[in-house]
Amino acid sequence: MTAYVQYLAGMFDGFRIDNCHSTPLHVGVALLDAARVVNPDLYVCAELFTGSEDMDLHFVSRLGINSLIRESYNGWDAKEVSRLLYRYGLGKPIGSMDAACLTSPEDIPSPTGKGPSRPGLVTPLQGSTPHALLFDLTHDNESPLHKRSAEDALSTGSLAAFSYCAIGSVKGFDDLYPKLLDLVGDNRRYEIPESGVDNGISEIKKVLNHLHSEMVLYGYTEGHVHQENDYIVLHRVQPTTQKGYILVAHTGFAKGSKDRGWIKPIQLRRTKAKFILGASVEISSYEIPVDTKTIKGLPSTLKHITPFAPIEGSDGDGPYSEIVVPDYFPPGSVMVFETQMDGVDPKLEEFCKSGALEAFKELDLIDLNVLLHRCDGEERDATDGAIGAYNIPNMGNLVYCGLEGWMHPLRHIMKYNDLGHPLCGHLREGHWAMDYVSNRLLK
Repeated sequence: MTAYVQYLAGMFDGFRIDNCHSTPLHVGVALLDAARVVNPDLYVCAELFTGSEDMDLHFVSRLGINSLIRESYNGWDAKEVSRLLYRYGLGKPIGSMDAACLTSPEDIPSPTGKGPSRPGLVTPLQGSTPHALLFDLTHDNESPLHKRSAEDALSTGSLAAFSYCAIGSVKGFDDLYPKLLDLVGDNRRYEIPESGVDNGISEIKKVLNHLHSEMVLYGYTEGHVHQENDYIVLHRVQPTTQKGYILVAHTGFAKGSKDRGWIKPIQLRRTKAKFILGASVEISSYEIPVDTKTIKGLPSTLKHITPFAPIEGSDGDGPYSEIVVPDYFPPGSVMVFETQMDGVDPKLEEFCKSGALEAFKELDLIDLNVLLHRCDGEERDATDGAIGAYNIPNMGNLVYCGLEGWMHPLRHIMKYNDLGHPLCGHLREGHWAMDYVSNRLLK
């Protein structure tokens, strides 16, 4: 068996371990160790259903699994599908602060336990859940026609392709094969479409798969998932440029429905949106084609949505773009928009860092104490009561008036990416904190 595994490792770039939970752990470790002798960069994904996250992590760490297989069709309603997307395909929430620097200078002991320690920089690793390989459908799942509705293949396939993780599919999903194939006993051949003809939902999936690669390569690491009734909205954003793409998908869990459903207009604050594509799938017959020689999908037609411009407006909270779902948008329909936040300079981060050394090089210890520390009483004595410790709603006063006062809550926020912290809420509501810091230093 070891020789067979090593032979395969020399032939293929990756392995898929089926029913990994039923393989004795020591056997899996021995075989994968042998495979990696032949191919050190072997990509290993696994179907793992232990029923416990702790046990999943144990298998992942012992076997060196790169990705765990997750299946979109395990969701029994739109809410559960949105949970799967949030858990495995979101990346990080929009506005995440976990990438901010927590590096600190420390003395590093000798790795051998002998000899002097050495100065170094320590950066804590936050850890993460095991990487996902998200399938719209796998080879042993029932088809969309049997599980939900045939039209749902377009919406679920689009949501999977839009996810920030590895993605996968199975032959026949894009062609709308109506039933689960017997991989062992079915000897028919797949239908080969004519050149330039896209069967089923292939035309849309082709675009979304290219978009998936673009978003991964160019760092669209942040996202937001919104579920409302049978609608799921998935927004992916590049954190530096604030350019993004947003997918509006109307899932189809019920067969035969052509109802538009209901979702509130989607408002994007201080953001422009541009229509890219949209489509629904029309299926002329749900009868399973009978052909003894060729495997065929359901007869279908992609109906493209007429391009339209989102509504632009303004209110007390500022300008916005508003996406309104068309009157005809049956279950299975999708739309994709390109988004760009207004007034974002991609060089802003570099600008904020510039000039720091020049500003600090002439400061003495007393100046640094004013800049970094000074408690409320000291500050009020020095400013005749004009300035005190900053108060954050639902949190209270900062310990110090200087920058270190802000770093105490920020360290917690950065460590846990806690965007629900009162300080994050306060920063979202307005720029009073920035005004306090700059006005204090000017005075």
